[in-house]
Amino acid sequence: MIYLCGILTSFLAFFGCGTYDLQHEDIIDKKFTIKGQCEFHLKNVNGSIHVEMQDVEEIVIHAVKKYARLEDKDKYRVVMQTKMASDDCLVVTCESQGDCKHPYEIDYVIILPLGCRFNNIKNMNGEITADHVASKQMINNMNGDIKIIGGSQEVAAETINGSVQVVDATHGLLLSTINGKVDVLMNKKSQGDCKVSTVHGNIHIAVKDTLTGDVNLSAVTGDVSLQGRDKISGELKSSTVIGNIDITK
Repeated sequence: MIYLCGILTSFLAFFGCGTYDLQHEDIIDKKFTIKGQCEFHLKNVNGSIHVEMQDVEEIVIHAVKKYARLEDKDKYRVVMQTKMASDDCLVVTCESQGDCKHPYEIDYVIILPLGCRFNNIKNMNGEITADHVASKQMINNMNGDIKIIGGSQEVAAETINGSVQVVDATHGLLLSTINGKVDVLMNKKSQGDCKVSTVHGNIHIAVKDTLTGDVNLSAVTGDVSLQGRDKISGELKSSTVIGNIDITK
């Protein structure tokens, strides 16, 4: 019943604000100069999010707002706020706000300084991509995929109605989805536990280099496969209710 309610809520959220002919477009560009530490939060509905880290001293936010009716131009907003969490840490919060009565979409491209804390990214009805984010990642999505490339800290990613893909993570992973597959490719040495779960979908893990940590793979309806068991130094647990389990060296 809980899963059914979650799926129904997702269905209504997705089709209640579905994208149609989004013929109008506005571009919002904003930069925040960073002199010390920083932390970034983003909440979005209807649209994609792409985040990457570069050797810069500013947070760069590029948002593209698309909407169907010209009279709705001011109904959909990108609200940005800043505050000082301490004497040398600037917190930047970005949130999409809008009326769901008519179709709209806000797509983001975010550039963060190296080491900026990136621990509260939420989205609905769109994909999230994180490219070489050198800080701990906490990502939540509904009705959309999550793709994480690189990253030198722990990753926690959860989606409903979407897949999760991780490439070249080097630290602990906590990945989950309800309706979707999970693919993890580890080409580099990784340290930390890897915990992956899905309700309806397959799990595939490929370990090409050493992984120091435990691995826990769990599916309800779906196959579970792991390549590179001999490269894992910790304990391995794998389970599925309806599906096959394939563990190879």
